[in-house]
This record gives sequence, structure tokens and C-alpha cells, in this order.
Amino acid sequence: MAKELTAEQWNQLLSVLSLDCAGPFYGAMGVPVKSADRFREVLREVILEARRRYETDPKQVPDVAGMLLNRLDRPSAEQFERWARGAFLGYHADQPDWSAWDIVFSRWAYSRRKDLVFLPEEKRESLVSEYRLKVTTDDIEQLANEALEGPLSDWDLEMYARRNWGASWESSPFSVIESIVRIERLTRYARAFWASLDEREREATQVAAEKLIEELSVWMPGALPSLDGLLRTL
Repeated sequence: MAKELTAEQWNQLLSVLSLDCAGPFYGAMGVPVKSADRFREVLREVILEARRRYETDPKQVPDVAGMLLNRLDRPSAEQFERWARGAFLGYHADQPDWSAWDIVFSRWAYSRRKDLVFLPEEKRESLVSEYRLKVTTDDIEQLANEALEGPLSDWDLEMYARRNWGASWESSPFSVIESIVRIERLTRYARAFWASLDEREREATQVAAEKLIEELSVWMPGALPSLDGLLRTL
């Protein structure tokens, strides 16, 4: 479920989006902008302005996200903020709802097919095959690893230094990009999957998912939200 982002989460997300090397991934991440190049140009202007303000008065930490949203027209700002609040930055505890459902579907698709007895055979096969086909991010990892081997632009080099990013996958901004893409693809998959179920199958899916989350001891701040409820927030 979309939630308010902390200042650090905003800074992390906007730093990633400002990168030249992030441009090719905008579409897969679902970033709701008409022009990735123009958006990054505006974003960089805001980041530089925020730095100048902080250098002038270090006691006042600039609200970079607010500054960016104020530079966009209202419909664009609302759409971007809604997307940003739902973007998964890779930490389960920060966005546990969709993260938990990804854990559930991944287990069902790759190692717990025997647990799908609550669905008719054809829907079990569809769940597994469609998840493996549509939620995988192997293509993103391949492109990212190729980018990691190439040179960085001057802007990207500076942001790498400021954010303390490294050349390994785990320490690179591409791990954040992959996390965003994964949940973006999961939500699209989940919408189609949920629409294919009747009411009884939806109830059975929810019960089975809750059971699996409990069995795996996955931390949740409360009960596992229903897919129906999560999809309504998108």
C-alpha cells in the first residue's frame, strides 16, 4: 500500500532517477513522465538548487521532493507523487504489503506449487507460468550489469560519490531500480490474476497467502492486506 516516504527515501529515489544510467529503465519502472530526459533535467536543477540553499543555511534542510513537485504542473505532480509513494526501494520493512505478496507468489511459483490445491488445475498452471514470465527481472539485471561495466557520465560519477554507491550489484543504484521494476511488474500481474478468480477462489487465495506468510515468519505490521484492497490503491 502506498505510504508517506521519509526524507531519506525521497532522496534515495530522486538520486536514482537523476542518473543518466537510469534513463533506459524509466519505462520498466513505470515512472509517469512524458519525457525522461526533460524530467531528469528538471530534477537535476532542483537537486542543485537544494544544495545551494543548504550551503547558504545548513540549519535548514531543503525539501527536495517538495521543490520538485512544485516545479511540475498539478496533474503531473499528483501522478508522480502517487507513483513514488508506491515505489518499492528494496526493503521489506519499508513497503511490506506488496513485498509480502511477492514472497507468496514467488514461493508458489518456484517451490511451493503443492500448496496451490485451492485453485483449479488450469489456474494453478496459469499462476505459475504467468508469474515466471511476467514478474521476472532477469532482463533488467542483464542490462544493469552491462551498464555497470561501462563508463559513467560526470553527473552519475558525482552522484555515485555523494550516495556512496559502488560497482557491485548490491551497492549500486541498479539494485534499487530492479526492486522498483519487480514490484511494478508484480502489480500488473496481480491485477490480471485477481480478475481471473471467482469469489470463492479469491477467499481461498487470501487464506492460503496468510498461512504461508505466517509459516515463513515474514514480519508484517498487521494482517496481510487483500490483493483486492491493494489493487484499489493503484
